[in-house]
Amino acid sequence: MRIDRRAVMLGLAGAGLTAALPARAQFNSRDAIRSGGGPSALASEDDEIALGQASMPGRIKGGGGAYPDPRAQEALRRFIRPLVAVCDRPHLPWTAVLTNSREPNANASLGGTLVVCAGLVAMCETQGELASALAHEIGHVDRLHINAKMDLALLMDQAGIGQGGLTQFSGATLPPEIQAKTEGLFKRLLSVSFTRMEEEEADAHIAVIFDRLGLDLRPAASLFTKLAKAGDNFSFETNLTDDHPAPMARAQRIMDQVAFNAPRGREPQLPGWEELKAPFPTPAKFRLRQD
Repeated sequence: MRIDRRAVMLGLAGAGLTAALPARAQFNSRDAIRSGGGPSALASEDDEIALGQASMPGRIKGGGGAYPDPRAQEALRRFIRPLVAVCDRPHLPWTAVLTNSREPNANASLGGTLVVCAGLVAMCETQGELASALAHEIGHVDRLHINAKMDLALLMDQAGIGQGGLTQFSGATLPPEIQAKTEGLFKRLLSVSFTRMEEEEADAHIAVIFDRLGLDLRPAASLFTKLAKAGDNFSFETNLTDDHPAPMARAQRIMDQVAFNAPRGREPQLPGWEELKAPFPTPAKFRLRQD
């Protein structure tokens, strides 16, 4: 049976399943990609971009809607430009939207789509901290952690397992009770957390981005120190899990990198920071600097 891959993926986006993609993945497709020459073993980069863009409305809604100030939105877009200019996939149509959520969260998805919660901007006392958080998210896209989800969805579709219309198996329609179970399995597989290794790879990517820009890496350590204050299991995802390295351990790894990779580099000076930060003062509990 011939599969219309783009229809499948856009169907997933329309169903809201892609809202789970940015912060969760388990299967690594890079070995297959090395032999196939593309970012996905089963889909084209155009497919990836289309799915990422189709997922944006649901992800923005999940973040409490888009923050209404167009100046802040433009400031965020300017802020990410130097970061994505030096990433591994700068040719993607990178875009970022600021949402109303006061959770200190951000997520990245297929095709270079970023959603940044106002709460993360508020938590970040310096532009280096925010740049660290976004470099982590860029790392998930650069390292193809999310593309594996897309491949998994396509493989399950080809096996006749999935949502909405993907219920044919061996030419027979599955009974409703079996269909419900297979669709539940499909959703559970798409909600598996990033592995510890993938999170560590995304953390390490902060140093890659900062090194290419000649920036001081120490703000990344202060970011993870703040995340530790927010909760030992906090990660850049909507649903907290206990699979991830503890923030203080992550901060220590960053400081080990700083000590090993002297000189430290310059303090980040990224465009748009002042305009982006102005509406979101840092709460006292997240202030590390002495006024």
